[in-house]
Amino acid sequence: MPNHVHLLIKPRVGVELSKILQSVKSFSAKKINQNEGRTGKLWQVESYDRIVRNDRELERYERYIEENPVKAKLREGEFFFRK
Repeated sequence: MPNHVHLLIKPRVGVELSKILQSVKSFSAKKINQNEGRTGKLWQVESYDRIVRNDRELERYERYIEENPVKAKLREGEFFFRK
């Protein structure tokens, strides 16, 4: 997506989700800024998370993430999807 990211992750026991997101944002911001030839803040502070409680919810979130670029009318190459 051009302005946000969807992730489905399962943290290891004892690893805080906030620490994972901090690492993802830090690493990706450095790479994106490097690729774009710029510096500075990239990500907003907040994030929205949901707890997946069962297989049915997991399938629903997977489908939502997969269909999101289509709903946004993005073409191949304008987004990255990996399952």
